[in-house]
Formats: sequence, structure tokens, C-alpha cells
Amino acid sequence: AETILQETLLLFPRINDAKIKINTLHTLANVYGMEGKYAEALALDSIGLKICETEKAHFLKSSLYDNMANCYMYSNRYAEAKKYFLLCLQIDSSFDNKKQMSDTYLNLGNLMLMQKKYSEAKAYLDHSVSLADSTGYRQGTYSALLLLSDLYKATNEHDRAFTALQMAYAIKDKIINERTEGKIAELETVYDKEKKEQQLKLQKAEITRKNYLLW
Repeated sequence: AETILQETLLLFPRINDAKIKINTLHTLANVYGMEGKYAEALALDSIGLKICETEKAHFLKSSLYDNMANCYMYSNRYAEAKKYFLLCLQIDSSFDNKKQMSDTYLNLGNLMLMQKKYSEAKAYLDHSVSLADSTGYRQGTYSALLLLSDLYKATNEHDRAFTALQMAYAIKDKIINERTEGKIAELETVYDKEKKEQQLKLQKAEITRKNYLLW
């Protein structure tokens, strides 16, 4: 992934679409973040933010801020992490992007959990669940419930921890079932299409045979 994205960076002088440039920088910054190369990731995010400013692509700033916040969070720079997560919320709320807001509240909950600020963590995670539920974003609800289970475990509320975990796994089962049903439907569509194509071939062959016999 890193190699392909770096090759894309070399093509920047020939690329006129700012969105492609910003997405490339953001994705490579994500890769660097996952590799623990936080300084390199932050440098790319800064370049992306400058392009956003020049092109007035303010909506795209959110993903860059999110990446910066995660870099700061996992390098234990918690105050800076919170600052950039809140900037994400500011942008996403202005565009009413509830799915992304749910993810950001989830991240803020995790950030507070890492600092053992349990009451703040719970408030953020509850908000994440609420937004995810309101948009049918099951993956977001699942992730927030898992973190809530960890929170309740840390505060010795074992019954609530178990309940949150059960709810999370119930949602996970639904996600898996939906994906499985979707895949089955896709395969059935492919099978029906191939079956119809075979029938058409047989019909054509039969017509050809009859024409030959008539001749």
C-alpha cells in the first residue's frame, strides 16, 4: 500500500483533481500511522490541509484532522488528540454527517478511557451509540458497545459490562447475517444469469439444427 501511494505522490504534478491528492495524502498518512510513523503521517496531513485551504475543500479537512488526532492519541499526546477530534466534530456537525460524528465520539470515548476518565468516556460513548442507532450504522453501535463493556469492566460494573458485550455480539451477528444474505443473493443473481445464457445458447443451437434440417 505504501509503495503504491508513494508512486501516486510522484504523479501529483500531472494530477489536477485536488480531491485525489487529498485522499492520497490522507490514505498514506493512515498507513504511516498504522506503522507507528507518526511524524511522517502528521507531515502528510499538514500538506493535505494546505491543499484543502487553497481549494476551499473544508469538508475533506475532517478526515485529515481525524488522522492527526489518532496519531497524537497513540503517541500519548492526549490534549492535542482531543483538540483535533473536536475540530472533526465541528466540521462534521456543520455538514450533519452523523455517521462520522458517531465515529469521532467513539474515538473521544476511547481517548478518555485511555486516561481513566470514566465518566467523560461514558458520556462520549453513549453519544456515539445514539448517533449510530439514529442512522442505522450498526458497525458504529457495535464498536461503541464493546468500549462501553471495557469501561464497565474497569469500573467493576460487571453485570453492565456483560450486558453491553451481549448487545455488541447480537449486533455483530446481524451484520454477519446481512453480509451472508447479501453474498447469497449476489451468487443467485450470477447463477440465474449464467443459467439464462446457457438456455439462450441451447435455443440458438436448436434453431440452427432445425434450419440445417430444413435446408
